[in-house]
Amino acid sequence: MRSHISCILIYIKDKEEKRLAKENREELERQKEYIEKCRIYVSAFQVEHGRTPKACVVTFGCQMNVVHGI
Repeated sequence: MRSHISCILIYIKDKEEKRLAKENREELERQKEYIEKCRIYVSAFQVEHGRTPKACVVTFGCQMNVVHGI
């Protein structure tokens, strides 16, 4: 039979897991809203410019890439 402390620890763990699950759902919804805003922006850009937006990424210095043996 479980001790009283074991039951309390299981209860606390269960509450924490439920809290994290709720936070994860909220974060996922926030990300979905952001993705939808990006879709709207890209669609508007395509209509206005007749092409998809482009990006230029420039990095400087060591990127700690495994290929370089670092």
